Amino acid sequence: MADTHLLDKAALAKAHLLRCMADKRPRPRKLVQGYVYFCGPIDGPIKIGFSKDPRERLYRLQTNRHDRLHLWAETPGTDVDEASYHNRFFRFSIGGEWFARTPEIEAEIARLNAGSA
Repeated sequence: MADTHLLDKAALAKAHLLRCMADKRPRPRKLVQGYVYFCGPIDGPIKIGFSKDPRERLYRLQTNRHDRLHLWAETPGTDVDEASYHNRFFRFSIGGEWFARTPEIEAEIARLNAGSA
């Protein structure tokens, strides 16, 4: 009878452990809608970011900067779309979300501004 009681306790402990492990599984993320934006100084690098409010984000980025930042383009999207742009332009990355100003990135900015996004 004692063996059965130990088995029941072990089974309960195992079931509890499995439930805890199941709670640790990655859950699908809810995509947040906002904008992917391109900003930067006149002649400098381009930041490709994501925000619900790109103009507010630009204001916050401008804090403590000596060079004026401009919002070059924005397009509706999610942080997944932002990551897609980062992957597309990865070879131009200069760190984080900042990219060298290249003809390819400038062409994408022009395309977005022309409304053919």
